[in-house]
Amino acid sequence: MLGPERIRLSRHDGSGGLSATVRDITFLGNNIHVATATAAGEALSVRLPFGHEAMAGLSPGDRVHLAFGPGAAHVFC
Repeated sequence: MLGPERIRLSRHDGSGGLSATVRDITFLGNNIHVATATAAGEALSVRLPFGHEAMAGLSPGDRVHLAFGPGAAHVFC
């Protein structure tokens, strides 16, 4: 499981991670929920703090880069 608050979103490609397309943006008080989809159609949710630099001018349909650290994922058996 990968929590939406553990995914880093950037407007610029970086090493590692994957590209995605913004599907929807929802403002939730101090947080912003960004619904994205990968090229394979997999949905990934990202939660950013209000005012995050990547949000400036971000709109549905924009391409973004998603990444997360090795300790961000949790496996439940």
